Amino acid sequence: MNVLVAFDKFKFSMSAKQACEIVSASQPQLNCTLRPLTDGGEGFCEILTMVCNGEIKTIKVSGPTGKSVLAKIGVVKAHLIPENASNLLQLPTDCNSVAIVEMAQASGIELLDPSERNPWKANTYGTGELLKYASSLNVGAILLGLGGSATSDLGLGALQALGLKTNLTDQKISISPEDWQKISFLNGQIQALPPIRIACDVDNPLLGMHGAAAIFGPQKGLLQEDIKKLDELAKNICNQMIHHFSASQKLYDYPGCGAAGGLGFGLKAAYGAEFIPGFSLVQNWLDLEAKIKDSDLVITGEGGFDHSSLNGKGPYALIQLAHKHNKPTLVFAGYLEEGLEDYFLDRNMKVKPIAITPSGTALEQALEKGPEFLAKAIKVHIRWFC
Repeated sequence: MNVLVAFDKFKFSMSAKQACEIVSASQPQLNCTLRPLTDGGEGFCEILTMVCNGEIKTIKVSGPTGKSVLAKIGVVKAHLIPENASNLLQLPTDCNSVAIVEMAQASGIELLDPSERNPWKANTYGTGELLKYASSLNVGAILLGLGGSATSDLGLGALQALGLKTNLTDQKISISPEDWQKISFLNGQIQALPPIRIACDVDNPLLGMHGAAAIFGPQKGLLQEDIKKLDELAKNICNQMIHHFSASQKLYDYPGCGAAGGLGFGLKAAYGAEFIPGFSLVQNWLDLEAKIKDSDLVITGEGGFDHSSLNGKGPYALIQLAHKHNKPTLVFAGYLEEGLEDYFLDRNMKVKPIAITPSGTALEQALEKGPEFLAKAIKVHIRWFC
């Protein structure tokens, strides 16, 4: 039986790649095609580079709180990028190769222990170092994946790594939001970069009730009572950035500028970076529809699957493609919201959602034993198809 296995990550438990490999390792009788999913966050660099037989490079950069981390960057030949994905990227005509940068590698929340997560102290300096290194590789464009961010610094740290100066530069190498009140001016020239394409499915604006701080700040450790304060300080810094880079005031409301703590805003203001729908790019890059057509069964899932997952991204986008081609789909999740099975039944979709975590399991144990729980759930439910 031909099976397409395409998991997204089980956050803080296992990567998309690990989850896919658990299926193939535990079910050797199946002819499995593995296609780990990503929408720009964790796994973005490795997954896309692997498909194009590209080269992975590893360098040491600054992590979200200044501690050094090893981060990967991919380089792929432009002509090996699948045509539909290449069309989305709209690469320059003279582009021979593309650097794939994943901001989560340098500025991601998974690099920090829960006790360390604090967007007042985290910055994107390391992501700027990755972009700087990418530009040294003689590539024609940079594809940057946003997602899994630990930061809310508007990309100011990244731009510092690329040459931006402030009145605090002599006192502090990498500036975080806790320093914003002391910033009175920006100056200096930033390093030139190849055209930047940002893969991102977050369409939130920068500020306000749907902005970066309000929607994503709490999961990064921001207290509810600090959201308004961070927003107010951010607006002041944004005004300085817009003035320094002669950017448009419309960036405040531009969809996606609230992604990754405003990193999208900073790069669009400074470099005119272009946003691309993350999962649509990945879907075409991995040629998922063709793989579904060739499969008898589709297996997907992620750490948490609830009604917010039904917005066309990740596993649900895969489910829709499978439904289009009348392929049965198993969806495995660490947490599964009640009522989703009825949702699929009401729409005559051949989808079975399955919670892998035994009832009553503490969160810490669920995360630790996620791989074991997934292997057991696969074994139980795959028998209906074999």
